[in-house]
Amino acid sequence: MGSNLKIATFLKENVVQIGRQQQMELIYQHNADCLQTSVFNDSYNESDSRCAQVWDGVMCWAESLPGISHQECPNYINGFNISGFASRLCGENGEWFVYQEKNSSWTNFTGCFPTNRPVLLSTMKLHDVIQENIPKMHTIMNVGYGLTLCSLLAAVVIMCYFRRLRCPRTTLHLHLFTSFILRASITLLKENIFVGGVGLKSDVSKDDSGTVIFIEGDTHWQCKLLLSMSIYCITSNCMWVFVEGLYLHVLVSMAVFTEKTSIKPYILLGWGLPLLFVVPWVVVRVTRDDVMCWNTSSKPEFLWIVRAPITLAMVVNFIFFVNILRVLFTKLAASNSQQSRRYRYRKLAKSTMVLIPLFGVHYIVFIWIEPSQVSAHIQVAWLYFEMTFNSFQGFFIALLFCFLNEEVQTEIKKSWMRYKLHRMSWQSSTHRLNIQSNTASSISHPKVRTCNPKPLTSGRESDPLCSISKNIEEPRCASLIGQKSNQEISELFG
Repeated sequence: MGSNLKIATFLKENVVQIGRQQQMELIYQHNADCLQTSVFNDSYNESDSRCAQVWDGVMCWAESLPGISHQECPNYINGFNISGFASRLCGENGEWFVYQEKNSSWTNFTGCFPTNRPVLLSTMKLHDVIQENIPKMHTIMNVGYGLTLCSLLAAVVIMCYFRRLRCPRTTLHLHLFTSFILRASITLLKENIFVGGVGLKSDVSKDDSGTVIFIEGDTHWQCKLLLSMSIYCITSNCMWVFVEGLYLHVLVSMAVFTEKTSIKPYILLGWGLPLLFVVPWVVVRVTRDDVMCWNTSSKPEFLWIVRAPITLAMVVNFIFFVNILRVLFTKLAASNSQQSRRYRYRKLAKSTMVLIPLFGVHYIVFIWIEPSQVSAHIQVAWLYFEMTFNSFQGFFIALLFCFLNEEVQTEIKKSWMRYKLHRMSWQSSTHRLNIQSNTASSISHPKVRTCNPKPLTSGRESDPLCSISKNIEEPRCASLIGQKSNQEISELFG
């Protein structure tokens, strides 16, 4: 039936690839043929136990005796494997099997979907509420990760440049910053070069209607490698958030620990622990669930190979967070001074705000939600929350632990002061050389002021022609740098 129709489909390994518009036209044509055959069929008798001819919305089923009927899968449905078979059950009462949940007859098309069938963007159709919010979420993500990347790169340069900032604590901060930089970079790269979120340009094609079709038949190792790197960067970033929490918890809670204790175990834990569950995940995907670019899965339970350790780390980190707040509150409450009591809650609130991004406390809010098991509106709220905090978390950490850090600000001010002093010294030296040159060439002006080599007396104004670089450590030139004391000058120049 329908053999006289022209089927303009493309088959790749017996899998149909056809445009949506052409598919709908062929379905209408087959439907019309089925109705026409039913009208001119006089052999059916309601008293028989046979099931009547029926159109199931995809293909036409002829009259059938009780039992299971089979047909070859249609060659006009995108993604169907034409070497498979669809089935339909005819009951003993002469009625087709009815699916109770939908209260309609049902056809089993399971055999038409091969294990390695191409997956279309249209088959992963999202709810309209989610679909209309996706562009806004992408904008938030790009802005957030862009700010994170720029701010953390600047923070790394600052903390590496100033030697006085180097200590075990800041070393761990640098590793945390690096993990956020890697996560932001790989996420921006993946989201902007993946076509429709499906794969690289070499992995997909588009039909006439613009539907993205994943091309089967190749290893697609490039996109799988990129996604595996993305998974590792995300998991290592989460592990480094856990490591920072662990380090601070041990530092605050255990008196036997000092900042001079070796941090090598923490570094090994931050970069090495993710490999213990990312590598098994890659092995399972290669051997058991090699679907597309591994950005979708036919067996969602495999995702828990990566998700379970991250969930556990975030739960433990939240416990660390609560315990550290308890210790801080206890120490603040122990002070009986009026000032301590007045600012106790302010200090505690400030400490809490600083620790929230460092410990990734926001993860605990929606960590228990399974998106496929909740309504579309809850999914949208979850996506907005997670996209915003995940993308801006690195920016907040750079702000709190670098740019707003008093030690960092002090070092930057010292460096700026050194620069100004050296510049003033150079200008003064240049000016002195010009005066000496004029003195040598103008013998008609014998009373030219020169640098007074004698120490300045109390109350005497310093000579503006003196070299600042020569006299910077002498008390007689202190007025040239804004009346700073010897101790401040010594501190500025190390």
